[in-house]
Amino acid sequence: MKMDADVRHGVFLVFKEAVNNVGRHARATEVDIDFRVQHHALALTVTDNGNGVDAAVPGGLGLRSMRARAERLRGQLELESLIGRGTRLSLTVPLGQRTVASWLRRHLSPVLTGVARRRSPRRHRRTDRAIFLGYQKG
Repeated sequence: MKMDADVRHGVFLVFKEAVNNVGRHARATEVDIDFRVQHHALALTVTDNGNGVDAAVPGGLGLRSMRARAERLRGQLELESLIGRGTRLSLTVPLGQRTVASWLRRHLSPVLTGVARRRSPRRHRRTDRAIFLGYQKG
């Protein structure tokens, strides 16, 4: 998907910090990463089954930097967590209508015409407008 370099870089840094936080703090055995383009926005969700975080405790530097990046991108960052049940971090960043239309045309048209190549489900699974990555600790 073609998007502004600042948006691409900012989303990547939020993604990287979210995954690093799962590895450092969550003690998770599973993490699901979901990227979607929907309603003229890019949505990133990172969900784990780790130990969760207490919403009453202020976030560390990583969470503050993710919130600041989301704000700079005119996006929204949400954190949902239950102690002992895991955490879900969601980032939504608006994209220009032309960017979304171009992405949909490029990626959805082959699916609708039956020309799209199937990818190995072990690496990742593609749906019409989403890429879903799953990791399960062995």
